[in-house]
Amino acid sequence: MHKVFLPIALLTVASGLPIACSSNNPPPAAPTPNANAGATWDSGAPPVAPPVANDTGTPNLLEATMDAAIDLAIRNQSAQAAPSMTPEGQAGRATLQQGQSFSMVVTLQPNQCYTVIGYSPPGQVTQLDMKLMAQPLNIQAGASSTKEKNLPVIGKGKTAALCPILPVPIAYRLDAVATQGAGRIGVQVFSRPK
Repeated sequence: MHKVFLPIALLTVASGLPIACSSNNPPPAAPTPNANAGATWDSGAPPVAPPVANDTGTPNLLEATMDAAIDLAIRNQSAQAAPSMTPEGQAGRATLQQGQSFSMVVTLQPNQCYTVIGYSPPGQVTQLDMKLMAQPLNIQAGASSTKEKNLPVIGKGKTAALCPILPVPIAYRLDAVATQGAGRIGVQVFSRPK
């Protein structure tokens, strides 16, 4: 029995050796997740977005849940801080350590007024400061008050909303700084016609 097993084992090893040692064969491709796998359209409603993936490619449910809570808090605050305004573009999100900042570029259009609302949940960033800087000269166009702690606003209310006077679109850099505390933050720009 050992005599039959040994030649079969040697043939199996020998036949696989060139494949395993060949430098011409690329390594097998890792499977990639398909965000639309199994997604269906139901009566015109878009599919629910999958959970956010972390660096390892696995869903980070805590981060996705926190982002949903941040979006809800900003939307609730918008009734008072950005009356008659609608969200403009995507929300900016980041996880910051104390002293770190998050920046994004926003373009403000003529004949529009804007408000920017930021938020960090309790126990995360306790002092979130925001500045809006006109590019390319880095001129400050607006800033949040340090009294607003974890819910800063630039251009709060109807009378303080930012309404650009130039007749052309202008790019601005929105900076959010975790002055105290660390954790997840979100910022959203709101707009309305002038």
